[in-house]
Amino acid sequence: MSEEHKKEIGRSDIEGLTNPWPIRVAITLAAGITYSTLLPVLRQKVVSELYKDDFELKEIKVIGSDIEFKYAKKPKEEGILKGEQEHLRDITKEALDFEKKENLIKSYKIL
Repeated sequence: MSEEHKKEIGRSDIEGLTNPWPIRVAITLAAGITYSTLLPVLRQKVVSELYKDDFELKEIKVIGSDIEFKYAKKPKEEGILKGEQEHLRDITKEALDFEKKENLIKSYKIL
């Protein structure tokens, strides 16, 4: 990132830069649903929302009883700013809400 760009976005935003940026979610699955069933469905939903953005879903994986989504900004040398983190959190929430309505998820909490 150039020094000019750092000055433009402000010090507090720079401190929030990270790439990739993880979002971790505690999920209670619906009866009969497994993580191996849910992960591809969530991946497809999130990727379809990101196609028009400068972000990509780098990874989605199970960690214990949680799911972790890792997002990255394109091009890869740039970090994700604090305001952009909220946008990615919203996309994640939309995907989870959709699967909750489809009865794949009983409940979830973004950690």
